[in-house]
Amino acid sequence: MLTLHFANRQETLVDLLTTALGQTGGDLFAAAEVVVPSKAVARAVTLQLAQRFGICANVRFSFLAPWLWAQGTVALAAAAPGTPLPVRTADSAQAPWQPAQLAWRVLAAFHDDAWVAGHPRLARYLAQADAVTRLDLAQRVAAQVDQHITYRPDWLAAWSGGRLVLPPGTDDESWQAALWRRLQAEIADTADGAAVDPTAAHSLAAALAQVGDSPATRARLQQSGLPASAHVFCLPTIAPVHLALLQQLARWMDLHIHALNPCAEYWFDVVQPRRLARLAAAGKAQHLETGHRLLAAWGQQTQAQLAALVDACGDGVVDDDHFDPAPGSSLLATLQNAILDLQDLAPASLPLDRADRSIELHVCHSLTRELEVLHDTLLARFAEPDPPAPGDILVVLPDLEAAAPVIDSVFGTAPPALALPFTITGRAQSQVNPAARALLDALALAAARGTASAVFGLLQQPVVATRFGLDDEDLARIHGWVLDAGVHWAFDGAQRQGLGLGDDARHSWADGLDRLFLGHALPGGAGPFDGRLPAGEPEGSAALPLGALWAFLQTIDTLRLRTAHPLPAPDWPPLLLALADGLLHPDTAGADALADLRAAIQGLADLWAGVWADGAPTLPLALDVVRQALTQALDDPARGGVPTGRITFSALPSLRSLPYRMVCVLGLNDGAFPSANRPAEFDLIARHPRPGDRQRRQDERNLFLDLLLAARERLYLSHTGRSVRDNSHLPPSVLVSELLDVLVPAIDAPRAAVLAHLVVDHPLQAFDPRGFQPGGDARLRSFHGEYAAALAAGQAAAPTQVPAATGPDAGGDDDPATDGAGDDSSEEADTDETDAGSITAFFTQPLPAPTPAPLSLQQLQRFFRHPARALLQRLGLTLRQPDETLGDDEPFLADFPARQDLADRLLPPLLQAAELGTTVDDTTLATLAQAGTRLPGGPVGRQVVDAELPLLRAHAQALADAGRAQVLPPHSASLPFTIPIGGVDQPWPLDITLTGLRADGLLLHRYDDPRAADHLQAWLAHLALCASAPAGVAGRTRWLGRGARFGFRTVDDPLLLLQQLLDLWAQGQRQPLPFLPKTAWAWMAGGRSLGAARATWMASARRPFAEQADPAHRLVWRGRPDPLDGGLADFEAVSALVLEPLFAHLDDGAAA
Repeated sequence: MLTLHFANRQETLVDLLTTALGQTGGDLFAAAEVVVPSKAVARAVTLQLAQRFGICANVRFSFLAPWLWAQGTVALAAAAPGTPLPVRTADSAQAPWQPAQLAWRVLAAFHDDAWVAGHPRLARYLAQADAVTRLDLAQRVAAQVDQHITYRPDWLAAWSGGRLVLPPGTDDESWQAALWRRLQAEIADTADGAAVDPTAAHSLAAALAQVGDSPATRARLQQSGLPASAHVFCLPTIAPVHLALLQQLARWMDLHIHALNPCAEYWFDVVQPRRLARLAAAGKAQHLETGHRLLAAWGQQTQAQLAALVDACGDGVVDDDHFDPAPGSSLLATLQNAILDLQDLAPASLPLDRADRSIELHVCHSLTRELEVLHDTLLARFAEPDPPAPGDILVVLPDLEAAAPVIDSVFGTAPPALALPFTITGRAQSQVNPAARALLDALALAAARGTASAVFGLLQQPVVATRFGLDDEDLARIHGWVLDAGVHWAFDGAQRQGLGLGDDARHSWADGLDRLFLGHALPGGAGPFDGRLPAGEPEGSAALPLGALWAFLQTIDTLRLRTAHPLPAPDWPPLLLALADGLLHPDTAGADALADLRAAIQGLADLWAGVWADGAPTLPLALDVVRQALTQALDDPARGGVPTGRITFSALPSLRSLPYRMVCVLGLNDGAFPSANRPAEFDLIARHPRPGDRQRRQDERNLFLDLLLAARERLYLSHTGRSVRDNSHLPPSVLVSELLDVLVPAIDAPRAAVLAHLVVDHPLQAFDPRGFQPGGDARLRSFHGEYAAALAAGQAAAPTQVPAATGPDAGGDDDPATDGAGDDSSEEADTDETDAGSITAFFTQPLPAPTPAPLSLQQLQRFFRHPARALLQRLGLTLRQPDETLGDDEPFLADFPARQDLADRLLPPLLQAAELGTTVDDTTLATLAQAGTRLPGGPVGRQVVDAELPLLRAHAQALADAGRAQVLPPHSASLPFTIPIGGVDQPWPLDITLTGLRADGLLLHRYDDPRAADHLQAWLAHLALCASAPAGVAGRTRWLGRGARFGFRTVDDPLLLLQQLLDLWAQGQRQPLPFLPKTAWAWMAGGRSLGAARATWMASARRPFAEQADPAHRLVWRGRPDPLDGGLADFEAVSALVLEPLFAHLDDGAAA
């Protein structure tokens, strides 16, 4: 007998199920049969049974299709022994008409050029498709064939007979019909001559319908093992063919279908008012009516499903006495009860209850802010009376994989006092399984260019690094070696030659390893060997990671060579298993992770064995195709999410229909949900629909209805409704708009007041003061004590808006891109500034005065090189400079580091030759230059060397000429100075040590263009020279650079100038000193040009390395008047005090 149990609450259906399962009688050892839609529902029912009976045992949970096939074939074999059974195995891995296996047969057809040529439309698409695109199309077509088997058996019968069934001119029917016939013949040939019926379920239902109902038949069925009863629980959809099988099985067993029905009334003829109007105009509105708008709009899938169940029940029992209204009078309960009663909410029928927060829409600027707001909301909910348990809260998102890292960053990094227990369930194994991720990355690397970052990124993964015996220190050492060896991409020259780029191995891993091995074998400072400079210089036990690096690269290179061409399908599983054994450390990966990976590989092996059995020729599979197939095998959606005892984050469909006290739906952006995915253009079912067909858009709408009805106390909705760039409005999901269209008119209050109550607009930043104001909106309240303390501490400071940096942090002081006026000051208008509101100053009051102690000349030079950085260092703050990253592109231009590297190698022999009066020929120098790794290869590199050699020769000669005079011993002295501290002059000696002294003065040099820092450093040394006046040394300083030189004439009053600079140093030790070295130099060099100063200072999209972008300046000047705006007078005064004497004594044409 078939019995339908309807209820509007899942808890009621669970009670009915547990009561039925708890009844005694029948075979004590026979397992109770429960058919569920997902593992999540199975877990929930298991927990409910265990809670009620203390244990859940002897219950068999199954999915509908395999269960129906198993029971149907048992029933047919027992009831009609002479009836031939349709041939179809229940094992999905071996079922030839299952989509997973069918996709590979379709892929083989797509590689049959002769067959494809007969179908021009298909041929045109495949002609432009690569291997992975062909696999994707084959999988989509296989899924379409499965839909045809389930929903269109009449089409298949016609296609088998060579007939087309759709209107003439229908695109894609001809090639799908031909593909069907090909697959049918192919599968029949692989089954030892037995016809495998692809429409076996239809045939089985028809065969069962012909079986009589005699006592002898029932006796045979009782002895066959057919269960006496079974329960089908909470399936959102049941295909017509499956419903027909349920009808037949219900003749011989007690079959209970437990279905969620959101409405207690007869609503199967309810349609939306707009649709009813269209049908009435067409004369097709008989027996149709309108009801609750949301139920009619969102519940069409459930409506069709329930109507089909009632029709199939026939003379069975419909148990529909289990409709329970939602308790309470909240807005959520009222809406749910209106759906239950099939009554629209009347306009202005509900009061505006500001304490009612059962339905809320939170509008944020990003997904990160959505999660931050949710975190604060949950903290507030747990602080209220009768808080839910963490396991009573469900959070769902349309794209769980994209959101998972953000979830971890918000919920996983909260301070201990604010930490909440949470779990992300149902994630793809290819993302969370460390063994699977490493293996997939290795496969991707074998098919790629072998870039430095990708190779090192794989080696860095703990499961790989541990396998090769590497720890964090070893990895850091290898990172430095790779940089020093100049590795950028390609495993060797042969790989580059295969790409048509010549066989030059420079910047490849093979070349890098050669240089590193040379560095290990040769003594430090050795010259080129075989055209290569040694690199890294690994020594002793510190060289052990070099062997591990070689072994790792050998593993990947062997894989690359082995998979360079497509391999037969049976060859792939052993290769993948061997790679896993050689690449992955079992203890680090974990037994479960490795077991899941090996199971996925074995699943592919079984799948391919079923497709290409009995020695049939196999389709060679490319590496990219196998990687995609393995990823999909790992990410099998059947795994799904499961309920947990923590706050559960999952994908939208994973925990469908399960009740929670609080349901939170995040990411409800326009186009994200319902998804904008349209049916494939070759989807004939979508173009010619029938009642009972599953439609993705209807399914997603019904899913949102299920989430609304599953919330017991609170429905929390959230979306990114404001642009993070300009705060402009962004629309929510159409489902959210439809919900508000129902709720807003139903509340008796002005529309603006209702929207202000239901929709919560959140500020851009989590530390916005509105989240901490006493008496402010409780819905904006933040629990972050650190932000509250920081805001309280900064309330006394006068806020001043400072434009945000728009580009990367500024590089080092020697970066040539950061000096000089550069672009026109009009670039300032291009700055992309974000209105971040008022910013509290970092320095709100001066620091305590430094303790008197001797100051060295080097300290004073470092201070004027970067006063902001020096001030932060006094606080113990050293802003971390970004690590040098591995470059994936070989150099194409000679940048500043390349020129410096060239100078470091060529200047010593040139200087030695100049001092001896000899020369070094250009060929020798060119060979030495090309032995490095920083210069571009080929003609560009040679051109750089040719251009740089004259400058290097001239620089070496200038140094040799200047150095012919005898070098005097270093000169040290202590110059007495005082600095006023608290109104009292404190003694403050300046200790100096000068090297490079000669009778004609001080000689300084650096192979580079002179910059502001060079002038300042030389000026301070020159003042120290003039102030200490060492005997026998002229008061003159010369600086030699790359094709440029400058000097300083004797200063008459050096002590006075040094005293002024020391006073500025003391000021800069307590508060920001308005001296910006590069900007001040541009201002003075440009004749006090404010335009030149702003062009050097202001950061913009085209000048991301301007001085303003330096992180030290951003922090020190935060919340203070901009030095070139409100603080212009101080900037000009200090810059003039420092630079006017320098320029007055500067001699740009100083002779060597």
